[in-house]
Amino acid sequence: MMQKQQGKYEEAKRSLTAFLAIYRLRDEFYRSARDEQISCGWAIEHIEDKTRL
Repeated sequence: MMQKQQGKYEEAKRSLTAFLAIYRLRDEFYRSARDEQISCGWAIEHIEDKTRL
């Protein structure tokens, strides 16, 4: 999560993917990590988006 907070989305996504590969329970931690992984993917795809003022 710190990697994501620092804007290191690629690294965060890799870390979350590694966690999901070994964590076998399908509980709130798994679902949260999966959601964060998806969020990192979205951030990577939209990193160049600019807000128009």
